[in-house]
Amino acid sequence: MSRYLLTMLLGLLLVGCASLSWQKPGVRIANIQPTSDSTLFEQAFDITLRVSNPNHYELKAQGLQFNIKLDGEAFARGQSKQPLNIAADSDSLVTVRVYTSLAGWLQQLGKRLSGADALNYQIDGTLNQVNSLGDLPFNSEGKWQLPR
Repeated sequence: MSRYLLTMLLGLLLVGCASLSWQKPGVRIANIQPTSDSTLFEQAFDITLRVSNPNHYELKAQGLQFNIKLDGEAFARGQSKQPLNIAADSDSLVTVRVYTSLAGWLQQLGKRLSGADALNYQIDGTLNQVNSLGDLPFNSEGKWQLPR
């Protein structure tokens, strides 16, 4: 009898652990807006990220951190301590202020002046303390259509 009970408990434990498996969230750039905080050597942007939760349960994070590359070149780093609550199978928007160097921004501006109408981006980062269980990494890439 105790062997049967032990087998059932082990089975329930495995089912419970399997239900905690996370799918990585999708993160895309929704918008990039320049701000008035820019100086000669540093430009500030408000980047709005669309965070998609492919899981069947809510993700609650205590913030996020990320790096963005545009056309393969480092562009900006950002982080936010703003709590995120992303409903199951849903999206949420978060806006983060990021800073870039003058050189990085001029390089991207040069591409725009050369006729490019979109920038390829890669974003790598982490959602912090998701559901109080730990950090959840993400990475994605896409195209950001430049405003005309």
